Amino acid sequence: MRAKEILVVANGEGKAEIVRQAFFGPVTPYVPASILQLHNDVILVADEAALSRIP
Repeated sequence: MRAKEILVVANGEGKAEIVRQAFFGPVTPYVPASILQLHNDVILVADEAALSRIP
């Protein structure tokens, strides 16, 4: 993860669960995107539907 910034774009209700797991669950190899939690500069751009399962 050598990138200075990482941009993640999520769209639609079909992405809601993976957004929740990747950004609000534990870092785990079962959700590879969860490793992004360890990066210092990640920008998540998502619509309301993709964010619908965020606690």
